[in-house]
Amino acid sequence: MTTRKAVGVAGATVAVLLSSACTATAAPPSPAHPLTFRVSKIAAAPSILAVLTTKGQVLAKQGSLTAPWTSEYTGASQLAVASDSRHGPLIAILTTKGQVLAKQGNLTAPWTSEYSRVSQIGVATDSRHGPLIAIRTKTGRLLAKQGSLNGPWTSVYTRVARFAVASDGPHGPLVAVLSPAGQALVKQGNLNGSWTSEYTGVSQLAAASNRQNGLLLAVLTTTGGKVEVKQGNLNGSWTSEYSKVSSVVVATDPASGPLIAVLTRTGQALVKQGSLDAPWITEYTGSARVNVSG
Repeated sequence: MTTRKAVGVAGATVAVLLSSACTATAAPPSPAHPLTFRVSKIAAAPSILAVLTTKGQVLAKQGSLTAPWTSEYTGASQLAVASDSRHGPLIAILTTKGQVLAKQGNLTAPWTSEYSRVSQIGVATDSRHGPLIAIRTKTGRLLAKQGSLNGPWTSVYTRVARFAVASDGPHGPLVAVLSPAGQALVKQGNLNGSWTSEYTGVSQLAAASNRQNGLLLAVLTTTGGKVEVKQGNLNGSWTSEYSKVSSVVVATDPASGPLIAVLTRTGQALVKQGSLDAPWITEYTGSARVNVSG
């Protein structure tokens, strides 16, 4: 798959997956002999961009979109990244054998073995609370830890279909889960905190947070493919954003505010930033997947 990277409104990075080969240079760089690979997943956070190739190789770059690629791992099936100004980049992978590995601080740091028999991973980090790692086991149980890659696990929910995590200094960890019955529940501030029921009839959810604007939560409904979004707190009101959508992702930062990207059922990638009521910008048509970072 090809990656198309666009530095969009207010410095946000928007990436969409297309359908042909992508060329990039792996570390050490060799302009005369570029490495060509096909990408199956893009993960981005401030100052870090990572890709998972169709052959299971993870490559990452830091600091600039024109920086050379660093080969991180071979034999991965999932990839998640985050970063903060104090702890640096956080990378987590799920190997093809179901093992979770994570590293933080720099791209050449050693891997820490986190858990086995896992089906989904998610990460976040902030300068106050440190790395947040969440996993869904193959039995559907959600576990999370924050503060250290070697810290203990907290059992967060018994059985989930999907989940999303975020974190910021003043508000702490944000965990959103989608139950097998399609109910979206969210907690913020403490991994052992109580759940708030947010929405029913949900097929997908996305979450982000920052110190100034608080949480940003999006759900995709099972009926009509509608995207509903709320910002600020768990009990806030929902804003209807778009219909006939196949996927949604969100990001947020203190300066630029909320960033929402949707992929319509016709393959159109649309993005808005700054306000839930902002106009949509068409980024690309014919894309397979969209990812954003604030």
